[in-house]
Amino acid sequence: MDELAEQAQDNGWGGGGAYITKYRYDLLDYLSWVAAVVRIDDNYVTSTVAKEHGKEATAWKARRAMLPGNTVHLGNTLASDWAYARQYRPTEADAALATAAREFVMMRFEVSMAGTDTSDDDALKDMLLNAGKEGKELSDFEHNLFVCAKGESVEARTFGIAAYIVQYYRKENGLIQKKDRHENSQHQGEVKQRLRGLTVTVEHCFPIDSFEFNLEKLIMVDPNGNVYTWLTGSANMVKGGTYVIDGTVKKHTEWKGVKQTQLNRCTIKTVVSEPQAAIAA
Repeated sequence: MDELAEQAQDNGWGGGGAYITKYRYDLLDYLSWVAAVVRIDDNYVTSTVAKEHGKEATAWKARRAMLPGNTVHLGNTLASDWAYARQYRPTEADAALATAAREFVMMRFEVSMAGTDTSDDDALKDMLLNAGKEGKELSDFEHNLFVCAKGESVEARTFGIAAYIVQYYRKENGLIQKKDRHENSQHQGEVKQRLRGLTVTVEHCFPIDSFEFNLEKLIMVDPNGNVYTWLTGSANMVKGGTYVIDGTVKKHTEWKGVKQTQLNRCTIKTVVSEPQAAIAA
């Protein structure tokens, strides 16, 4: 059972607990900030992608911008929060998009919620706790998205799912332009095959949490746009650097429609170029 369904079991669901009702914010106001972040960044970043790539999730950016000073206890400065507020201030168009997104989600899922009194907290509890048990068409995620859209307010624990209301609307209405320049990437070699003389440029390099090792995941691209990944604890490669390497194909994967060739046992044969900052270091 996903997070929101579990939370539905709490006695405070629907406003009964002091902790839950202490900090509630207007849903449409928050969605307006989300729409502004998406417009300015020209991207929507989920919490999962943010963790994997060392970025800030869109939901988190919107929260910081809407509530400057609210994240100071987590290490951010008041000045940086106010900078977010100025940078991502919503326009009338953002507010209109927020309204349209909320209404779209409610209308899209209303039919599947027939028979559930969404104004009744006990009915919502029962619906969430039994999601998927009676052959309903909606997934747990869609149920939770609908419940957030039906609400008038949002709280810290539901910022993430609420923010996705905007992205869902954009996806379903063709408002997201496909920008991935690696969409033509193809799997390279055969599993266990040793590929030699690959010229690759490191596009991303981010740490992977591990209790035993200090690992990094490298995302590399060759001149033809083929994508390679390497999970390693010993790479002497930097973001923006171009190298000639040998590597063994571990497996073929796909991420967001982009084919990737996962390598292991890579060795650097030649350093073609590296950013000046890396060379100076």
